[in-house]
Amino acid sequence: MAVISPVEVFRTPQKHEGRLAVGSADPSYRAFEALYLTFIVMPIIAGLGMTTGTLVNWRSYLAPALGLGAGTGGLALIRAFGALEILLGGLVALNPLTGAQTATVWLWVGALN
Repeated sequence: MAVISPVEVFRTPQKHEGRLAVGSADPSYRAFEALYLTFIVMPIIAGLGMTTGTLVNWRSYLAPALGLGAGTGGLALIRAFGALEILLGGLVALNPLTGAQTATVWLWVGALN
């Protein structure tokens, strides 16, 4: 087995083939696949949890300054966010580049909240 230096690894870009090559021998590609699947599955699970009202009390995650915690407006907002998260998971699955950029903005907005 040949030893590859880190310089060679970073200078040899590998392009995603548009599909998952499950069982690939390349450990870095397997790590990519794991992250790719995570960024597809987790928004969908969180979105389903938001739209169905399961997993956690999602109203408690709204900023108090919005004044939506007790009324039905907060519930409608959480369900809309849940639907957007489901769509985000689908976008990552269909178009990883645009999905990654959109997920980055979405996570930053959530963190600022």
